[in-house]
Amino acid sequence: MRVDLIDTTSDYIPLALFYLKSYAETDPFLQDNSSVNIVTPNNIFDHKSTAEQIISNDPDIIGFSCYIWNMENTVMICDEVKKIRPDVKIIVGGPDVSSVPVKSLNKYESIDLIVCGEGEETFRELISYWEKKSNTIISSSISEVKGIAYRDNSEVIITDKRPFIDDLDIIPSPYLNGCIDLNNENRTILFETYRGCPFKCSFCYYPKDYGQLLHKFSMKRVEENIKEILSSNVREIFLMDPTFNIPKKRAKEILTIIKKYRKDDDLSVTVELRVDLLDQEVMDLLKDANITVIEVGLQSSNMDVMQAVDRKQSTKLIAENVKYMQSLGIETVIQLIYGLPQETSNTYLDSIDYGVSLGVSKVEPYQLQLLPGTPMYKNSEILGLEFVDEGERRIISTPTMSSSDLTEAGHIAELVQVFFNNRTARSPLLWYSSYSGTSFASIIKEYMGWRISNIEIDGIEWQKEGNYFIYDYLRSCLEDRFLDIWPLLQDLNRFDYYTSHLNFIGEEVYAAFSYDPVELKASPGVILEQSPCWYRFRTDQQINSNFFNGQFLRKAYDLSDADTAASYRQSSLPDSYESVSGVVSDAESALEAGNIVVAESLLRAALPAAPENGELLHLLGLAVAGGGPADEAISLLRRAVTSDRDQPIYRVALGAVAAQNRRPLEAEREYQIALSIDPMLVEAHFNLADLLTETGRPDDAVRSYREALAVQPDLVEAHYNLGSVLDDLGRHEEAAKAMQKAYELAPELFDEEIQTRH
Repeated sequence: MRVDLIDTTSDYIPLALFYLKSYAETDPFLQDNSSVNIVTPNNIFDHKSTAEQIISNDPDIIGFSCYIWNMENTVMICDEVKKIRPDVKIIVGGPDVSSVPVKSLNKYESIDLIVCGEGEETFRELISYWEKKSNTIISSSISEVKGIAYRDNSEVIITDKRPFIDDLDIIPSPYLNGCIDLNNENRTILFETYRGCPFKCSFCYYPKDYGQLLHKFSMKRVEENIKEILSSNVREIFLMDPTFNIPKKRAKEILTIIKKYRKDDDLSVTVELRVDLLDQEVMDLLKDANITVIEVGLQSSNMDVMQAVDRKQSTKLIAENVKYMQSLGIETVIQLIYGLPQETSNTYLDSIDYGVSLGVSKVEPYQLQLLPGTPMYKNSEILGLEFVDEGERRIISTPTMSSSDLTEAGHIAELVQVFFNNRTARSPLLWYSSYSGTSFASIIKEYMGWRISNIEIDGIEWQKEGNYFIYDYLRSCLEDRFLDIWPLLQDLNRFDYYTSHLNFIGEEVYAAFSYDPVELKASPGVILEQSPCWYRFRTDQQINSNFFNGQFLRKAYDLSDADTAASYRQSSLPDSYESVSGVVSDAESALEAGNIVVAESLLRAALPAAPENGELLHLLGLAVAGGGPADEAISLLRRAVTSDRDQPIYRVALGAVAAQNRRPLEAEREYQIALSIDPMLVEAHFNLADLLTETGRPDDAVRSYREALAVQPDLVEAHYNLGSVLDDLGRHEEAAKAMQKAYELAPELFDEEIQTRH
């Protein structure tokens, strides 16, 4: 019997599926008679092709782990699978279905069976039952399997509850048994040390599933896993314990273990904490263990709101501890939930401002989702919470926030992401906040109103809003004071871009500022006397971004990097080159001159010395794409992206090559990711627009061409292509204007076109 567990994750490894596989394979009977496989589809959003890929393996049973964020997509895949193979058994587990099994089975006809609660024991017993049943080894009923829900004709049967596993160590570690190849895994590694949560927040799954019980892996098991993970090539780890610092003694032991085995400073480790329950000892240990990111589930800074969700917390202690961790250099992320009981538009804005006031790296507001089986879900009618009971189950309205209030809150959340979290205009807006005496969140709300009233662009997507409108917004706010203040705001904006894209260390690149950004940030609202100020930055990447209305970043001076040169093996480089950077520079010049063969030979010679150098891989991918195998070019560009996930140019190149080789889905995904990193990247806007045109989405293409032109108004090709698409749509007047603009910018091109026709 073949059992395929389908991986529907993206950035994270499917740890739950690997647990199921690992535990099932401890059964000697299943070892001899069945195979359990983890299958990762090429594109889970293409439901038909995913179903075809799944069925091509000829499975007998297919399994999915369902959460609120993937349920809808999973069901669509299941529906397509059943169209091809009605006989295949489809089983699902996870909190989104196991909390409401009757409702789920009645609603989703393609699902045959639901595993309820903790799944390892149930899954193994279930697979064993079907295998033995098919071989007439047993005659018992499936009703004897605990922890499942299934249909018997039209009736839904729920069997006895499965007890929790007492000793979690009996589940083999997929990190230790070879199920997960850590050295070839590019996604974020999920790791848990216990299950459950000591608290009982009414919006959370844990009180429903575990109550306040903590189910722990032994410290011996934890240490073995950490040692193995930290000795691999893993780049990102997320400790998924919902409250890592509880209990304190255990948290201290784990941090000591991480410190013991951690060797790579570039490794990113994220933990979730109750920050108000931290003490200085644990915070210092977080620093010593080099924990990279702390996620703080604040939810709301309003005590009435927190009381309404059965949560007690101290905003005073949160502020003190967050500021201390910030002083230690630990990136801190504040998470909020808008739409909770008692929340209003004003308390929501207050919570954003509270997070901003702490000087955190990010403030992330999320819309309330009513998770099935939670106390809040069960009491939604009593609480007056309206929501759509399917898909992501987002709140529609509450007694204190109307539908329009929640819509506005969502737009504000998107702009906080763009302007604050992505740093596209954080420092200028914070400075203006202090200067004007208006809170940051209120400025964001005010900007929304100004943007809608003053700039007409169809179909505003706030999550993609660029900072190119901030110039006009601040000009309208400051009026006659603007020209005097603008150079200062310009420097703050440039400073934001540099510090968000580069490490604030090193001696490779110097950037010049007219004003001292650090002093400006320390004393916002004060206009300093203009004077030259120099800051050093380190860069490993090519910066390509138009900021506000011009190129704000000027590379004033380049120093040779002797340390980098010494770190590479000269024997692997072409003769006369002392460092990989020299090879890359010459190869880039060769590509620009059209000498593809020369560029490729240089880059291939240097590749053994720097196999994970993103810039080298990027250029080599482009060189190979110019005449070599498409698959190799794409593979090289994917490696470049993996080496630096925050470099948008690499993603644009991968998208372009993918598009050329009829891989539109991959191309679109890379363009969209590039724009999420740098909304000002005109190449991504333009390429995406061309792709949308080619794939038959002209309305979306129009929007993307206009976004490209908002960044670079003199881009002739964008005006011309926009005119062509508008003409095809029958919008001839708009098309004529676009073509006229293209002609004004480059009449010679039109002359050439006329000559060609004649």
